[in-house]
Amino acid sequence: MSQIIVPTSNNDVLLLNMIDDGTVTNSGSSYVLPVGNDTVFDVVGVRGSSITVDAANSTKINLKSGLYQINFSGWVQTVGAVTGSVDYQLKVSTSPIFAFADVIFDRLLLSYDGVNPVLDPSHTTLFNAVSDTTIYIQITLTNGSNLTWYLRSDETIAASTPTNVQIQRVGDAV
Repeated sequence: MSQIIVPTSNNDVLLLNMIDDGTVTNSGSSYVLPVGNDTVFDVVGVRGSSITVDAANSTKINLKSGLYQINFSGWVQTVGAVTGSVDYQLKVSTSPIFAFADVIFDRLLLSYDGVNPVLDPSHTTLFNAVSDTTIYIQITLTNGSNLTWYLRSDETIAASTPTNVQIQRVGDAV
């Protein structure tokens, strides 16, 4: 079970919900979340100034020095039925080219037999930013049927937000 931090009233937060499906992406290719693109992600909550979406680059989230709880939930779906392997990878990194995954690296290796996989894992981590830094979020999906895939918003159901990013500053850097 993930460690959950009980918030206090003065902690900074950034809450983003995906409001339009992500770009259709080839099997084996990566999709970097355009969290600052307001046609794809909606800022549904913000408090404080230690967490900001970069105005000049829609893939950057800027963090002031501090200890952060980062939550990501994402609905990843292929455009058709897959036979064979599915390799899902989530990387959250301070590297814009994802040379390493120093914030989150999570991987699911699955096998399917002619079904349309829907992957919707949730990820929670604590991240210690000892100095001001920037983070980026990337998903890669490779599948045995070589089908394209996308990160889904489910904008057709108003109360449904299967893809969201939640970042909370829980204290000073340790």
